[in-house]
Parts: sequence; structure tokens; C-alpha cells
Amino acid sequence: MLRPISFEGLDETLPILSRGFPAMRAAQWTAALARLRRSAASSTAACAAYLLEEKGRHVGVMLAIPSPRSDGDAAPRIVNLSSWYVDPEQRWRAPRMLQSIAACAATLYTDLTPSPSVRTMISRLGFQNWTEGTLIFPLPAFAIRTAGASRVVPLHALSPDAFADPVRRIMDDHAALDCVVGGLWDGAALRPLIFSRKVHRGVPVARLIFADDRAAVFAHIPAISRFLLRERFALLAINGNRRERIAGSIFTKRAAPTFYKGPTPPAPCDFTYSEFVFLQV
Repeated sequence: MLRPISFEGLDETLPILSRGFPAMRAAQWTAALARLRRSAASSTAACAAYLLEEKGRHVGVMLAIPSPRSDGDAAPRIVNLSSWYVDPEQRWRAPRMLQSIAACAATLYTDLTPSPSVRTMISRLGFQNWTEGTLIFPLPAFAIRTAGASRVVPLHALSPDAFADPVRRIMDDHAALDCVVGGLWDGAALRPLIFSRKVHRGVPVARLIFADDRAAVFAHIPAISRFLLRERFALLAINGNRRERIAGSIFTKRAAPTFYKGPTPPAPCDFTYSEFVFLQV
């Protein structure tokens, strides 16, 4: 049986998440689930995960994180699928589990960290490639390059009306979830930027999870690098494609490619309200 789990019931998923993903300590899962609950302050009864059960025992789990954004009636609902685990003896049920969870044709589903075996499976079940890998930018090397008139203004220094209400809400929501938020002044316009946090082998990494113009980001990496260095990061990670690599950056496929399934492709750089934020991966 596949049973939906609400935000308020997420603690029920903790034992199998810890068992399925032992690289994350129980304390890290507890903190991640707490961030998820905080994001659903006004809708704690909404579905946030699924448990696969067999004779009263939890044999599978998947987080299904809904985005609370309101982009108008024409925009599809967005659900980020993450942390999918099924006990080895029950893995024959995995394809049907995914099909049941990602069954709504009007919903945009994303999978941002699939394992190699999951990539093969989801490609057969209608998911399409979104980004090929990750671009890595060593911040000290880029910070010494010429930035011109561009700069990044931290959220606390931005005027409350600097951005339209829907964008400002996303920025405020993610600041409350321990993301780094600011506005990129490119010499002509102010553009929103949101970065999630992660630590890789002891190195603090900022991941770009929201920008309205990827070209502007790449054009103003020096200013962004200086801002992130002040925030005590060493590296910047941007999910993207090999053709976007610029001199001095590194493209890697070691970090999982991202996938989506839905009525329309997702925005080029919008990973908000996702596992990148809540799990800090």
C-alpha cells in the first residue's frame, strides 16, 4: 500500500530515510524535515511524502515536496520528488510506486539528485533531462576579475518594493530557510538571486537555485563571487550544461543531472522549494 504523509506527519518517515540514506546522519534528517515543516506553516495537512507499506512495515519512501508559489492559473503545480528508497526485496514495486506518485498530467515533477539506476528508470517513465551536470566556480579566482559597475546587494539592504510581490515572497521564504539571498545590480536592472548551502568534504558551497536570467549570472560572476566570499563560501555550483562552461570554471557530471516530467519545461534556473534547500545537498 502507498500511503501519503502530511507535513505534520513527516517524522514517521525518519526511520526509513535514515536506513535508506545512511550518509546523512539522523540529526541531519531531523533538521531537514524541520525545514520542510517550516515551509508549510499554513498547509501542514498537505501531502509532503509517501510511504510504501507491506504488512504494516515501511518498505519504501519518497519525499514529494510541493511548491507553495502562486504564479497564476496558467502555471503548473510543481512537486519535487526526492529521497526515493525501496528495500531491496521490494524494488520490483518501485516503477509502479513512481507512476502512482507522478500521475497528474497537469503537474510539473522534478528529480534533482537521481542515482544512476534511477536515471535509467525515470527516463523510461516519461522524465526528460533538464540539466546535464554542474558547473563549479572557485570563488577566489573569479573574485579578482573585473566586475565593472555590477554588484550584489544583500536582502536586508534591498527596498521592500525592489521586486514584484511573488518574487519577493520567494526570496523572503528562502532567507527564512537559511538560504543566501540578494539582488544582482548589473548596471541597468536589479535581478533576484538565491543560493542554497551545502558542505562538500568540509568545503562550504553555494548552489544557485534561483535567477531570472542565467546569461546575466554568467556575465557577472566576479561580482557574485565577491558577494559569496563575504558570506564565507569557497565554491559556487550552478546546475547546467557543458556548453555553458566559461574559462576558469569546471564542468562535472559527477553531480547528478536533473530531470523533469510535466506539461511544460521548468524555468532555466528555478530550484526553489526543493531538496537543494531542505536537504542542503
